[in-house]
Amino acid sequence: MSFENIRAITENIRATLESLGLKFTVGAVDKDKATAASMLPAGSISYEGETFEPTHGERPGYSDAEFGITVEIRAGDPAEAVREEQRWAHAVRGALSVDALNAGGLAAGRSVSRVRIPKASVVNNKESVSLVVKALVRYRVD
Repeated sequence: MSFENIRAITENIRATLESLGLKFTVGAVDKDKATAASMLPAGSISYEGETFEPTHGERPGYSDAEFGITVEIRAGDPAEAVREEQRWAHAVRGALSVDALNAGGLAAGRSVSRVRIPKASVVNNKESVSLVVKALVRYRVD
């Protein structure tokens, strides 16, 4: 059941970010090429691993999953780029809540118990700026 939970959490992260206006590409993306302006702001979600809590049958276990969420925006004017970085950092942080991730197939069981956003960092390129948000999601392993 853990695989189904983490898959549903990933899908809920994507749906939540799409509702903010991020566009996700399907298939492989060549990171050496600039993203078309029509695809910005572009988003990607990377699964960066999990920490599993050991249990010995006494109670349900929990896992902490780590995700890297990248938001690519136009570089343009430096002052405007800084405002967009800040806006997206706070938009992602505000949108990724326990309620948002307990949607769909997870709504009945409410498996997600905590969402933490410990860090948002910026990577500057010539044509675009990428905001990378770390998300830690604690969920119950059924």
